This record gives sequence, C-alpha cells and structure tokens, in this order.
Amino acid sequence: MQEKTIKIIEQVPVGIITFSADGEIDFVNQNFRKFGILYHFETSNLPGNNILQINLFPNISIKVELHQLLKGLPFEREIKQITTNDGSQIDLIVKGSPIFEQDKIIGGILLIEDIKILMKTKEELELKTEYFEKAIHHVNDVMIVTNPKGIIQFASGTALKKITSTDKEIVGGSILDMFDEEVKSLISDKIENVKLKIEASRFGFNVEQANERYSFECKLEPILNKRGTLQFLFFFFNNITVDVSEKKRLVEKVDELSYYKSITNNLNNALFVLDKEGKIIFWDEQSEMLFGLSGEDVLGKFFGSTLELFDKRFFENIKKDLEKEKIWKVNLNIFGKEHKKEIFEAKLSYLDDYQNTIVVLCSNITRKVKDEEKLKLTGESYKNLLENTSELICKVDSKGNIIFTNKTFLEVLGYNKDEIKQKKFNHIIQPQYFENSIFKVDTFDKTKPTIIELPLLTNEGSSFLATVTFIPKREGGNALHYLCYIAEIPAAEKVDEIELLFPALFKASQDGIAVETDGRIVVANDSFAQIFGYDGGKKLAGKDLLDLVSNDDILKVAEYFRLKEHGKNAPDRFEFLGKKRDNTYFYTEFSISSFETDDKKYIVMVTRDITERKRAQKVIRESEEKYRNITENIDDFLYTFE
Repeated sequence: MQEKTIKIIEQVPVGIITFSADGEIDFVNQNFRKFGILYHFETSNLPGNNILQINLFPNISIKVELHQLLKGLPFEREIKQITTNDGSQIDLIVKGSPIFEQDKIIGGILLIEDIKILMKTKEELELKTEYFEKAIHHVNDVMIVTNPKGIIQFASGTALKKITSTDKEIVGGSILDMFDEEVKSLISDKIENVKLKIEASRFGFNVEQANERYSFECKLEPILNKRGTLQFLFFFFNNITVDVSEKKRLVEKVDELSYYKSITNNLNNALFVLDKEGKIIFWDEQSEMLFGLSGEDVLGKFFGSTLELFDKRFFENIKKDLEKEKIWKVNLNIFGKEHKKEIFEAKLSYLDDYQNTIVVLCSNITRKVKDEEKLKLTGESYKNLLENTSELICKVDSKGNIIFTNKTFLEVLGYNKDEIKQKKFNHIIQPQYFENSIFKVDTFDKTKPTIIELPLLTNEGSSFLATVTFIPKREGGNALHYLCYIAEIPAAEKVDEIELLFPALFKASQDGIAVETDGRIVVANDSFAQIFGYDGGKKLAGKDLLDLVSNDDILKVAEYFRLKEHGKNAPDRFEFLGKKRDNTYFYTEFSISSFETDDKKYIVMVTRDITERKRAQKVIRESEEKYRNITENIDDFLYTFE
C-alpha cells in the first residue's frame, strides 16, 4: 500500500517537495522535475540541499514565506510570467504548508501548479482576431477593452472614427482622453459606478466629428477573474444616430398634425385618420360631433361600413385615385341621429409618401348647399358665395384695413358698407383688449393661418367673444391680404383648450402603448411603463424589449417579433409572461400592428395586464371541473326505490 501511495505522489500532476524542520529537502516528485525542464527552475540534486539557501525559481525568492511556514503559517503565492521553452509565458501557484507530528512541526511541503498560459510568442501576441472582430461588428459598431484604470488594451470597430477624431494609436492610452469634457465626465462616473457595484451599465451620449453630430449608446460590462476581482472593462458602442433622427422626425410629424388639428377645430371641421386597410385609427372631438359617434364606436373599424358610406372595393378605387391626385374629394349624404339629412364634404389625402396612412378632413356643408340652392348660386363667383354665406367673413390687407365684408358680417356687427370701408380691423376689437395684448396684422405668419380669440365690438357698442382665423392669400399678383373667418363663441360655452393630436392620445391612453424597431423600444407611454413597473415611458426608450420578458418566454417572444419584422404570418395578439422592473412576473397581452417609414419597419404594441383575467379563468375552470365531477358521480349519491 505504501509503495502504491508513493507511486501516485510521483505521478500526480503537480510538483511536490518535502523538507525537514531545518530546511533539508528529503523528497522531490517526478512532476516537479518536469516543471524544472519546462520552466527553467532548479531541480538537479535537490534532495539533501537546504531549501532555505537556494532559489528554486529564477529571479524570485520565497525564503520569507518558507521561514513563516516553519513557524506554522501556511502560504500561497502566485509567481507570474515564467518563460517556457517555446517562448510562451505561464503563471505558477506555489502553496506551502507545515507538517505536524503530535502538534510539533517536523517539516514542510510545497505544491507547485501551472495555472494558465498567459502569452504565446511575441509573433502570436499580434491580434489574430479577424473572425472575432467581424462577429463583434455584426452586434456592435465599436468595442473597446480597458483595464480597471481605464487604460485601453484593445479597440476595434467600424464606427471608431465617429467616436474619436485622433489619428494616434489609442491602445495604451486612457479611454477618457478620446472624448470632450462632458462625455469624459459621464464615462468616468459610469466606470466608478461599475467598479463599485460590479454590474453592467447602459448609457447614451452625443459626439461631434467633422461638423457631424452622432448619437451613441454604450453598454459597459465588468469582467472578473477567477478570484472574483475586476480584471477588464468591456465598452460596447452602438451608433444610434439614425434611430434618434427617426424619433425626432416622428415627433415633428406629430407636431405638424397637431398644428393642422388646431386649425380644423377652429373651423369646426372633423379630422380622422385611416390606416391602409381603411380602419379608423384616430377620431377627434369634431368627428364625434359631426357624425354623432364616439371613438369607442369607430376605432379599429372600416370607416366605409361604420359610417354606412361604401364598401372596401370602392375604398380600393379611392386609393388608386389618390396615387394620381394628391387630394380626393366627395360629398356625402348622411342621416344623423334625428334622421335629418346632412351633407358632408370629405377630403382624403395620404399623410406622407409611404402611403400607409390617410387623413380625412370632413366639413358639414349642409347649410352651404342649402344657401347655394336657395340663392341659385350655380355659376356665381366665389365672391357671391362669401357674400351670402351664414358665416362672418371679411378680408383685410397687410396693414389691417378692412377691404371686404359679407352680408352676415355687416348684419351681426351693425355696419353698412360705407362705414366699414373706413375701418381698420383693430377698430372692431374691444379697447380693453389692447391693455394687455398687441394686435398687428403685419406680424402674422404669411404662409400659415393665424388663429386668435378676440372680443369684437359691434357698432351699437355691444361685444361678443369670437375665434378669428386669418388665412394669408395672394391673388392677381403679389398683393398679400388675409381672409378672415369669424366664429362666435356662445357666452355660456367654455372654450376647450386645443389638445395635441397624437401626443395627447398617446399619453392619455390607459392601455400601455409602445413602438419598437430592431428589438428596442423607440417610445412608450406612461401606462406602458407603469405596467412593467417603471416610473415613466421615457425610461424605456432604447431598452431591449426582451428585458421585459420572463426567461421562460424569451425565445417565444423573440421568434414572434422576428416573424413580424420579416412580414411572416403571425397572430396580431398574443400572451406571454412579462417581467417587471422589480423582477416579479405577471401575465400580459400584446396587440400588435406595424407600419413602415423611411424603409424601416416599426411595430406598435398595445399591452394590458391580464393577470386577473388569467386568475379568473383558472377559477372558472376549477369550478367547472368540480361540478362536472359532481354530475358524473351523482349516481353514487342517489338511492332508487322500486
């Protein structure tokens, strides 16, 4: 048995040396001798020599540790960068422990182990990582590796020149030197935070290179060594300039729509929006008033059948006409709730060049048509139409002089034609208005309508509040004038504040709404954020959508969105187990639609927390099972007398 033990010790894959209490070496195993040949340290004639008087390892002394060992203190030491026969370098771990016999130190033992090849030959130190870099570039635009102090060890990426303008070799320098003071301060704070918490961090920043502004998202990952201490910092940079620009373009488009909505509200026109299938996706207050239908009645439904106008085949013909003409018009005869016939003029136009969204502007022209029939205005000039309409209309020149008024204007304000021609428009405004406000026609926008709420004064001295729309016009040359539409505001009626179009709808929705592209959330409303445990929608911008999915359902959700993004067949509604910010789980349901703009596909997600619904369904199923069991076994509870 003793012979077998000695044989095992000789062949064990670690170097072993034992020595007496006075340091005399009494045993060296075969593996230690092999280490000596491979790593150039002393192995010949070791037995009989005093371990305290020789250096086992080249240029390294462990005599202090050996003296402590013989006093009863074990040690462990890492000996770095021992050069091998082939030019590589390794680390060695030397462990020492005293040998006791009846509580008395009779000697010691050393164990030597080669733990890792650190470096190959100098030629192999050159980064032969072309394949690795290509793989990284498919995921990240730039990757930089630093040590814990921020000194760059490795840098590569297709967008590196967009981050830094220096032509110098950045490896060996500080990563902070690549940026201006603002970004440098940000990255410095993030590094300290990651070092403190030992957890990944994600942040964004902007840089300017060659008069171009770029937006980047950075993910900072700490890498630990085997001992659990920080060894490297990995910086993964992605150029999100296009995403940021796209988000800005979408916001500007929404603002533009909000502007036109404000005009239609003041002109009592209805505005609603259709998708390319003809389904209503936006329905404003004026539409509710004109058609007598609420948003709940019409949203998501085909507008032709909902408003009882025409079928889908006719709608397809409208779209073909819109490809040729920018605006398609039609007069619609609709019977309202009181079964009175009303006539609407509908104007349809594509929102943009992608032809995915159609804007419909509807005006109730019943009174206008009746006036035309009554006054036989067929063939009459535009001036006669303005003259006889029931609305208050006038024209003013660029200096504010009134140059035309219709009959209704004269009747309501109590002037005759001769009196009004001597007036400026500010003469028919209540004088108290000018105490706190300025009215100058020459300051109005010369390309877009200007809408003002004004207290107007009649010739008899009475006043009324009105919304006045000044629309710039040029006729017969370059002379600029403004066509004014005056809408009286009833005294008992409170003027509603002008609402924003899509932002108000987006923010006020109780359902969670978010827009996603390329796996990342572009924008989300507060309801969406609250469902997933976040304080606001802004905190989700740029976040990976799969961060909101439980680990069990990540593959299912990822595959679903892959199908959607590639236009494959997939249901428009699906359920999965969501993950909140606090890592709790809940059941949620996504209703999905998509749109394309600038050759990029976006997915719109409407989500609801269906945890309670799931719980109720489970209770119902359990109840059904309970009563089914009772029914099936009822014969066991009945006794029949014959």
